[in-house]
Amino acid sequence: MNAPRLAASLLALASLLGAGSGGVVAQDVASFQAPTQAQPQGASFSAAMAPAPASTPQQSGRILLQFRSSSSVVGATVTLGDLVASENPLPPELTALPVAVSPAFNANRVVSRNAAEAILLGHPEFQAYVVLGADSCVVDRPGRNVSAAELPAILLPELQRATQGSGDVRIEEVPRVQGGLIPTGRIGAQVQLGDGALNHPWATATVKYYSASGELVGTSTVSFRWSWQRTAWVALRPITPGEAYNPIDFTETAVDGIKLGGNFIAKLPDPGELVAAHLIASGAVLKPSDLAPKKIVQKGQSIQVTYRQNNIRISMKGLSLQDGARGETIAVKNTTSQKTIYAKVVGTQEVEIVQ
Repeated sequence: MNAPRLAASLLALASLLGAGSGGVVAQDVASFQAPTQAQPQGASFSAAMAPAPASTPQQSGRILLQFRSSSSVVGATVTLGDLVASENPLPPELTALPVAVSPAFNANRVVSRNAAEAILLGHPEFQAYVVLGADSCVVDRPGRNVSAAELPAILLPELQRATQGSGDVRIEEVPRVQGGLIPTGRIGAQVQLGDGALNHPWATATVKYYSASGELVGTSTVSFRWSWQRTAWVALRPITPGEAYNPIDFTETAVDGIKLGGNFIAKLPDPGELVAAHLIASGAVLKPSDLAPKKIVQKGQSIQVTYRQNNIRISMKGLSLQDGARGETIAVKNTTSQKTIYAKVVGTQEVEIVQ
């Protein structure tokens, strides 16, 4: 077969294979040289004699990134993940690469594909990635104002946490919200209650908004009115100082948790060595300071003094120099030596020398 006929055969083969599918292209045909050894008369051209088709990026280990023509962002930085798409999951380190500064809220800016490629060139660990697609991407950043109607759902969980989930907490109204725009889309919120918020029905809070990556994207200052109804224990009758505590003298009722703050007993203690520390009026809410341990050793009382060490136990008589409740350490006089020692109250008229 002469050279002109061979070239024509190659062109025909190229059209059958198709240049777009990685087959033989026109320049391949032009540069192909016929074999130096003459082919037998009547021999036909074999595809095996043609140059091997060029590999696609996927075949050569390359990973294609499709550059978008438009994108919306939340944060203050346009990242590579905002600009490209891929059929396969991309590593977070790649998508987090910063490419440009985000536009202002409700504005846009154009980011070129060249800018993304330049970022990849600066990171050799991502050299397998190739950016194709649009020449540029129009990036916008939609923004909006925070409405008073959506803030109760943001504030309520923090108030419930601060009140330890006890009682009925409600946001009654949110008359004022101050702050700039926040991104449109899914964002998180963190609430910081103002000083004294739990002690007054009118309170303030600072709400900070975060993107999915943890970037601060907005802040609001909020004024609100709230209520807290919970249960407490009130006295059914007057209880005199020193009178033994008895749970039947109290009943559970609804109270204003904001007025009381945390200064009340939420759960009645079990009956034991407790007495009224002072007069508890009828209808008064029971507070921790209303009850005190009963003094089971009185000053000037003759008491049993015990000393223990390993398996040795020595008992003697003593004189109490102080009143004492169970677990308290008091001064005691040894009636034999007349020395003052210190011992822990362990029972009625009984103490144990402190080691």
